[in-house]
Amino acid sequence: DATARVFAAPELKPAPYFYYSDHSLEEDPDPLTPITASGHVPTFPAKMHAILTNPNLNDIVAWAPHGRSWTILKPRAFEVRILPKYFEHSKFSSFVRQANGWGFRRLSSGNDRNTYYHEYFLRGMPWLVKKMRRPKVNEKKSISPEQEPGFVAISEEFPVPDRPLMREILVLQRIMEKGAKARMPVNWELESPEVAKVMAAAAAAADIPSDLNLAEGANEEEDNGGGGAEGGANNDGNLKPPALPEGGVSANVASMPHPQLQQLQQLAAMQQMNRAAAASLPQPPA
Repeated sequence: DATARVFAAPELKPAPYFYYSDHSLEEDPDPLTPITASGHVPTFPAKMHAILTNPNLNDIVAWAPHGRSWTILKPRAFEVRILPKYFEHSKFSSFVRQANGWGFRRLSSGNDRNTYYHEYFLRGMPWLVKKMRRPKVNEKKSISPEQEPGFVAISEEFPVPDRPLMREILVLQRIMEKGAKARMPVNWELESPEVAKVMAAAAAAADIPSDLNLAEGANEEEDNGGGGAEGGANNDGNLKPPALPEGGVSANVASMPHPQLQQLQQLAAMQQMNRAAAASLPQPPA
């Protein structure tokens, strides 16, 4: 599995990678599978993504500028404000053991000293944590400070892209406010009115096409009973994803089941990145 590939007999590469592999170009191969299954308590990596994405906590814990590691800026505030609420304990040492248990490593030197990292934990790419599990005792090898990855240099070659917020992370943030053992809802639409407004604001900030209008779509109903080109059911009654028109998506997407909406957001984000990449290519001479 993916974790075994990270920890079992890792291949030594030239600097600045050493034992680190880049995953910043990977897309979610299965966007219909959520990061946290309905009815389950979110895992440690999923919770950390939600915490690091919460702007109200960025003065306590935050991503490094390159998006490949994260750091605790205020350990005492982290113990008082975050640990009891989201992890059901208040000991910093217990949190460190939990992070180590999930395969996170702490950098001991350089500009990123005392930041934590994992190959499958990158800013804006929470679906990568679906590949994470707790490594076995004999899987996690020690790495000398001289062989720690250089994330500034790696990110110059492969920058972690800025991506729009995933709706699942916003739902997760709301669920985590209910306590450390709160479980993901079976029906995400119970969370949709407020989450849809946040998603619309995030889409505007990320310059996603304006017709991805989640806030308005949250209260709309299909005039044709859910069928037609905007999505609905096939003749056999199975749900089908809506078509993604060039330049954007339909305004009523917030009423879709959450797997369809997540897939649509992924497609919209990919479409945006493809347009940006095409615009950055050298133009042929006239």
